Amino acid sequence: MTAALVLALGIAACAAPVSALVAERGRPRVSAWVRAALLALAPLAGAALGLGLGAGPWWAWPPLMGGAAAWGLWAAAPTASGPWHALARWATAIAALGACAILAQPAPGRLVAAAGAVGVVLLLAGPANEAVSALLVLARGVRGGGGGLVPGPGAGPGAVPAPGPAGQGGSAAGAMRGGRWIGPLERILILLLAGAGANEAVAAIVAAKGVIRFPEISKDEGGRKAEEFLVGSLASWTLAALGIMLIRSLVP
Repeated sequence: MTAALVLALGIAACAAPVSALVAERGRPRVSAWVRAALLALAPLAGAALGLGLGAGPWWAWPPLMGGAAAWGLWAAAPTASGPWHALARWATAIAALGACAILAQPAPGRLVAAAGAVGVVLLLAGPANEAVSALLVLARGVRGGGGGLVPGPGAGPGAVPAPGPAGQGGSAAGAMRGGRWIGPLERILILLLAGAGANEAVAAIVAAKGVIRFPEISKDEGGRKAEEFLVGSLASWTLAALGIMLIRSLVP
């Protein structure tokens, strides 16, 4: 059942950018329905696929399918935007996965374990940036002139706001470069190396990241980039560690 749930969440998280693109380019009323349908059907498809592979007993279908659809609709709700809602969604997903992993279950087959691993990779790629970005926004405490968090450029509906410019409480030096690409690559690389038992290589990646970022951090006299680096890195590494633990619990 754990493999089916993580696969459903992974597919649902990857469907969010597609639904946001549809909402931006279509008619507002039609786009809202299409977006809600995509975010509800994507986790249902993932859950059905996982359960169809034998990832859970028959009685797991109703709660798993219902929970997956609810998680997708939660992301589609117009009132559920912002960093607090993003963190709440991820905390709910992690708690549900942890509960499933702790419950006594028959050892999954190789195909089921592979499906669960695919779900973990899908979650740790781009979608995990939402949780890290939400945590960074709350850590910075950035607010716009009207008291609300400032959405970043090109943010779709439901996107986590990004820090505003210097005049609105943001860092004058701007956000650290390349985080949206470095984060997913780093998490996937740590996942692969840990799976291969190369713990020394994982430690080397963690150390190298600090060395590479040091010139950029040292130029920021306000210390905002150092805080951003620490909070973002620790959040990203924590998600990678949880993904590793989840995959190891699925390996027969």
